Amino acid sequence: MFALHSKATKITVTSEQDSIPGSLRFAIDHAQSGDTIIFSSELAGGKITLTKGALVINKALVIVGPGENNLRLSGNRQFAIFKITPNGNLNLSGVTITECSNKRFEGEPGGSIYNQGVLSARQILITKNEAGALFNLGTLTLLKSKIIDNYVVSDMYPGGSASLSNTGTATIDECTFDSNDGYNYFIGDGFGGIGNSGTMKITNSTISRNNGGIGNSGTLDLKNSTVSNNLRSGKGISGGGIVNDGILNMEYCTIAHNIASHQGGNSGSGIMNYDVLSVKGCIIAKNGPQWNYDVMKIYLEFNDGSYQNIYETLHLDVNNFPSATIIDLGYNFIGINDDQNFTATTNKMGNRFFPLDPLIGPFKNNGGSTETHALLEGSPCINGGLNSGAVTFDQRGVQRTRPDIGAYEFINLPAISITNPLNGATFTTQSDILIKAEFIEEAPLLIINNTSGYKKLKIGFDSTGLYQGSRNVLAGGNTKLEITLKDFNGNTEWNKLQIRPNGNGINQIPLSKYIPIGGIGNEFTTITIPLSDFKGIDFTKLTLLELPYSNNAKPYKIGIKKIEFTGGATPFLWFGGSQINNNFTGTGTGGDLYAYILPATSPEYISKVEFYKGTDKLGEDYTAPYSITWADAEEGEYNLTAIAFSDFGDTISSIPVQIKVEEQYYVTNSRSGILNSSGFSFYPNPVSGKITLSSEYNNAEILITDMNGTISHQGNYEHIDGREIDLSSLSPGVYFLKIEDQKKQINKVMKLVKI
Repeated sequence: MFALHSKATKITVTSEQDSIPGSLRFAIDHAQSGDTIIFSSELAGGKITLTKGALVINKALVIVGPGENNLRLSGNRQFAIFKITPNGNLNLSGVTITECSNKRFEGEPGGSIYNQGVLSARQILITKNEAGALFNLGTLTLLKSKIIDNYVVSDMYPGGSASLSNTGTATIDECTFDSNDGYNYFIGDGFGGIGNSGTMKITNSTISRNNGGIGNSGTLDLKNSTVSNNLRSGKGISGGGIVNDGILNMEYCTIAHNIASHQGGNSGSGIMNYDVLSVKGCIIAKNGPQWNYDVMKIYLEFNDGSYQNIYETLHLDVNNFPSATIIDLGYNFIGINDDQNFTATTNKMGNRFFPLDPLIGPFKNNGGSTETHALLEGSPCINGGLNSGAVTFDQRGVQRTRPDIGAYEFINLPAISITNPLNGATFTTQSDILIKAEFIEEAPLLIINNTSGYKKLKIGFDSTGLYQGSRNVLAGGNTKLEITLKDFNGNTEWNKLQIRPNGNGINQIPLSKYIPIGGIGNEFTTITIPLSDFKGIDFTKLTLLELPYSNNAKPYKIGIKKIEFTGGATPFLWFGGSQINNNFTGTGTGGDLYAYILPATSPEYISKVEFYKGTDKLGEDYTAPYSITWADAEEGEYNLTAIAFSDFGDTISSIPVQIKVEEQYYVTNSRSGILNSSGFSFYPNPVSGKITLSSEYNNAEILITDMNGTISHQGNYEHIDGREIDLSSLSPGVYFLKIEDQKKQINKVMKLVKI
């Protein structure tokens, strides 16, 4: 049955059929501008299949689905789902759009959604469509949505991009465009990703595994986003990740592992630029086939650099057309800068002979709503961004402290997470919500304070036998020693600090040789020492490490988070992580060196944890376990985060937890049959005839509606307490009883069951 709200503002779809009363098409055709269309709970998990063509939106409508996993809208492999006219305005959420197509060879516009008006879409999934997913000529806002596994034959349908073709204005945030493909009969090369010839802004999004990532001939702002694992093949122009023939502005993005395979080879696998490209704080690296990098390494090892002519045309990361312009705003990481288009002194750049490795992890979900490449410990991109005027959060929503290069912010402190409430939890208004945060990692920290002089710290392997019981740290094939440390005051004389395995004074290796250019600040940094640098040391019988040995260094304060022998199949952890019971002694002239092990989650390290909803601070806690209570929560959708502060000035933000607070509904205790809510109750419930009201309130309106919003009873009462309302004429089902006083200071809704 087709149901209308009494004020004609809400319509409920009750049928999966097309064009009959109760259907989605019937609801759209009969709705007034400004109406909201919802779906009966009986349709959850179902599919609405169109048989009469696309649904035409020529007015302002809101369509609210039950969730992208709960309702599919199918084009029956013949039609688009929505065609929005220039006068149309559609606000869409909570559905999956699938199985769309348009009749071939007729030049009909592509897209499962064809928009000439205004489209705002939130939390939708568009998947398994022909003729592309979205074609926008008007104004588009796309939030927290996924465009996955769509296909287009680009010379048949205007637009030509499988994911999104935009000639209008588009704003995209927290979206995923993945595994979309395209084909062109004439050149054998379609486009699977995003095609923009209008104006577009993309933030906090991922474009991945498409046949071409982004093609831009308009104006595009790309910020805090990842373009990864896109492959462009065929006879067309290059540009595996991005091909730009317009104005492209990029900030804090990661462009990696893209490949262009075409007649010109693999050049421009990351970005092919034909016009104006502005870049700040971005990683553009590891693009092109891996064999290119492997071949480079082989030639370096066996030909002493004599292979220069072999890769004269190799421009894997960025290929710039001679008449094009690159505006280098600095703080970029360019793996291969062959054209030398990037010149800022704040950049980190390699070339075809010595490509730089950003040390990024595999492409996966590292938290947040989209996939990213995490920065690995020791990555040269850590802290390489611009401190002032930088983005506040990374792609996942993690707060940036001292910004890293790229879309991902490396976490220096032990990771903190909100353990209560769970992501996706729903609450009712006026609830008191307990928010709890815990640390996922309890990595230790060895704090070392020193006064001037000759001093040394001896670190054994376990809690006993500092000079007894040797360990074979080479057993797993290890070849190097990695030490993760930080300099709290930034003034350590690393050239006067040494490491001496087994206390061997012959091997006096200063740490300065392994400290990165620019030194180590108040951030954890991993240094690597090849074991071959130690002469005469038997690492199969290691009893202790003298670290550090102070060769009359000035006062310093350093922290050591991890000491590990690596490079083989089985690393040997000497200190850090689960290995924290090490015996150690500090000795020296002029007073002993002072050292102590401190768990990173201890109160001595963490000073406080602050809790936020969005950017609004809810409260803070100074002692573990860390928690606050958010009292009287108001209706809305919120991102909750926890930010930990250390005594040493570090901060870390948790991954946001998304919750929803809805208008409160009350259910009675089935045994007593009485429903009570702060001064108002009624009984019995369930009811077959009359209910009796009990209330502290007077001069209020009582409204009873069914699940579709249809009013079943309405009355204004001066005296409410003891009043009876006869409901015997109502059909069995679920209803809602609402009480609201004339001043609208009291507004309560309760669930009522008629039997």
